Amino acid sequence: MQFLRIGDRRLAYEVRGPLRGALPPLIAPAWWVSHLELDWQQPGVQRFWTGIADDRTLIRYDRLGVGMSDREVRDVDLTLEAEVDTLRALCDELGDC
Repeated sequence: MQFLRIGDRRLAYEVRGPLRGALPPLIAPAWWVSHLELDWQQPGVQRFWTGIADDRTLIRYDRLGVGMSDREVRDVDLTLEAEVDTLRALCDELGDC
């Protein structure tokens, strides 16, 4: 589990699978009510994401307001622009998107 600073808040994310797979990386936000660590305790969820991470880099993150990310949700967080900004910040951090 890693954390990325976005302004004054922290975004929780994880990277699994081969770092340089044959397929491009897949970035997947966790579902709206989620927790990245707790998700892995559910066998079906674990099988699903492990299967995807077999041959590609899988990057998942808890959206701001849920899971291991900072819990405060601001109105601006619930916009398409905010989601794109979050994805851009994550890609800039990883440099591989």
